[in-house]
Parts: sequence; structure tokens; C-alpha cells
Amino acid sequence: MAHHSRARFSLRRRRRGTLYANCLLLGLILLFFIWGMALRGREQLGADVPHGSITPPVITAANPISVRIFDHELNQIVPMDLETYVCHVVAAEMPASYEMEALKAQAVAARTLASEALLEGSRSCTAGSDMCTRADHCQAYDSETACRDKWGSEYNFWWGRVTEAVAATVGVIMTYEGEPIEVFYHAVSGGRTEDVENVFSQALPYLRSVSSEGEEQEKNFQRQISYSPKDFREKIRRYFDITLPGGNLSDSVRILSYYDSGRVREVRLNNQTVTAVELRRALGLPSTQFRIIFTASSVVFDCQGYGHGVGMSQAGANVMAREGSDFRDILTHYYTGISLETIDASNVS
Repeated sequence: MAHHSRARFSLRRRRRGTLYANCLLLGLILLFFIWGMALRGREQLGADVPHGSITPPVITAANPISVRIFDHELNQIVPMDLETYVCHVVAAEMPASYEMEALKAQAVAARTLASEALLEGSRSCTAGSDMCTRADHCQAYDSETACRDKWGSEYNFWWGRVTEAVAATVGVIMTYEGEPIEVFYHAVSGGRTEDVENVFSQALPYLRSVSSEGEEQEKNFQRQISYSPKDFREKIRRYFDITLPGGNLSDSVRILSYYDSGRVREVRLNNQTVTAVELRRALGLPSTQFRIIFTASSVVFDCQGYGHGVGMSQAGANVMAREGSDFRDILTHYYTGISLETIDASNVS
């Protein structure tokens, strides 16, 4: 009996040891599985959650293009290669947290604008320069210092995303009939972009109104701007030299017409007609897609979209990228009939 008891005990001990070993092995497998899924999840989150610093890729072009940038902060011309310039523009013009394909589309747009300026001499910034760092003249530009101030300890991560987008599109520009296009882009279209001639002076075949769906949840899709009746009258008087009569402003201010995009075309101010583009400029409105609400104490502009509405909607590009479109899909959607080509120094010499 004792022999059999010891044998059964030894067997139970061996089985228990095997069970412990199997449990430990299964536990380790489960731990590695969870760790792998967590890493994969972080990769899928992409820009949503920074997870440590990354080394920005080295951007190389077969035949680099040199540009001369007038830096308004430094008050001097700074020579650099085109791809470096594009990195600083993308960092300034689009949130680095946007989807990678949207960042790539922005890189191509920024590079195209600069290439058009180089080839056509279309932007007269300062004598001896090709472009400048002012957003209202050329394109926004964030220096390394500005980027570090903006991103802080996460600088390497966000700068790495920007340079990755630029490196993936080195030399790629948009052309129409073999020439770089004139580029416009804006933050949020409000659902549809605008024909260029309705905002600027010249009609262009590749800057046509197109849909920009899915922007409703994006930042700045809708915003209300309010003025007191006194402030509103003063702004109108100062900008247009139009005096609005006393009493109810709804009697002297009304929308006259709209474009097919849904944006306002003309507004009546007392007995004069002004364009919505001019009114937006006078009042600092987010866009020309608005309705006017009059109350006893305020004039409210309920605006949809942010920016002039011509060309690529950056928010719309982000939506398209999130839904699986690549940068080529995005650009050919917002710029009608364009081609994508590669430019280098031999093209601009």
C-alpha cells in the first residue's frame, strides 16, 4: 500500500509540476500576445498618441533644388533645399496629428506652390528671394524653434511624422498640361469647395468646386461670430464707408444671392451691394458660408467652414485619408484634371 501511495503521490507531483509548467508557458504566451496587440494598437493609433521619439528620415533627392527663403523673423534670406523648406511648411500649415496620407498631400501641395513660384517667378517677396515665410503672401513656415516651442518634449515624434510625409513624396508636384498648377488650400471647406473665380480673379480648370464630405466632426466646421449692433455699424462704416441707419438692422442688412456651393455671393448693406468675400475680410469671418441672425443685442454670423474654400480642404483630406484614400486620391479629388510628376533641379535651371 505504502509503495502504491508513494507512486500515486509521485505521479500527482509530476502531474502538478507539468500543470504548473503548462500554466507558466500559457501565461508567457498570453503576455507576449497582449504585448504584441498593444504595440500593434499603438501603431494603428499613429499620431493620436505619441509613443516615444522617432528618428526623422533622411530626405534625399536625386537632383536637389535650392531655394532662397526670406525669413521674416530673422529679417534675412536663408538658402536651403526645397525639401527642407517643404518640411517647415507642412509643420506650419497642417496639424502633424493628421493622417499620414493627408500630410503627404499637404507636402505635395506645398512643394507645387514653391515650384510654381520658382519656375514662373510668380511671387515677388524680397529682392534676391524666391519665397517668404509669411502665410498671407506665400505659405506659413515654422522654424525649428517654433516647432520645438509647439511640440515640446514630443518634438522628435511630430517632426518625424512631417519628414516622413515629405520623404515619401520627394520631388512630386501637381501639374496641368505639363506646368505646375497654382495652388490654393484651406482648413475646412464646410462640405463643398468653391470655384476659384468666385473668390479670386481668374478661373482655372483645375480649381473647381467639389464635394468635401465627412467634415462635420472636424475642428472649425461650424462657428458663430457675434457683434454688438454698435460695433457692427462701426466696422461697416470704417471698411465700406457705408452708414447703416438706426433701428432694426435686419431692415438694412440682408443676403442677396448664393453660389452653387452654398456660400454667400452678395449682401445688401443699406442701399449698396458688397460681395461676401469683401464682407468676410471686413469682419474677419471664418468663411463666406454663413447665415445672419439678428437679436436685440447682437448681430450673429453662423459660419460653416474655415478659409476661402478654394482647392484642397485640409480637414477633408484628413477625412479621406482616414477612410483609406492615399495622397494621390486626395489631390486628384480636390484639383480637377491634374497630373502628378516629379521635379528636380534640371527642371528649374
